Amino acid sequence: MSGRAVGIVYRFGDFALDADRRLLSRSDGTAIRLPAAAIETLVYLVEHAGELVEKDSLVGAIWPHVNVVENNIAQSISALRRGLREVRSDHRFIATIPGRGYRFVAKVAAMSPPGDLQPHPTNDPFAYQAYVTGWSALTRPASHSLRAALRAFNEAVTRDPGFALAYTRLSHCYTLLGFMRARSIVVSITILIARRV
Repeated sequence: MSGRAVGIVYRFGDFALDADRRLLSRSDGTAIRLPAAAIETLVYLVEHAGELVEKDSLVGAIWPHVNVVENNIAQSISALRRGLREVRSDHRFIATIPGRGYRFVAKVAAMSPPGDLQPHPTNDPFAYQAYVTGWSALTRPASHSLRAALRAFNEAVTRDPGFALAYTRLSHCYTLLGFMRARSIVVSITILIARRV
């Protein structure tokens, strides 16, 4: 998980780390106060989850252009372990690699913050009604039903451009339409070939 992504929230165990806001919180939303150096250390370790982060690399990332002693790193790691409720021998989150550095060992999931698209029903009742009409038409096996579904889903996304589920169904309609057109072309070519023989 090397590198930095903007606007990403990292989830691990019962914790969430908002790297942009430098905020660590529990799953219930309770913020965990950490010293600035500790939160910077956590962000760096999480962004390099699974990799050995050598002490020199960590010092260069957290304290650039500052002369620090190894005790500064140890204090940050200790503060992190307290905040994450981890005892040194646990290694649920941070493993110490003696003489070398640290490794963030917990499974990390990077989550995007909510975007402009709504994952499910819209706040516009007319857009939702158009969606339901389109879904009903889409589940009927006939070409005129497919055209009715296309019209309804287009109306839903026109009324609410952030209605993600309506866009998904619209793409299903266009995919089915493509298959139907391809099938009719194959049938037409087969008929032409059969007439020539």
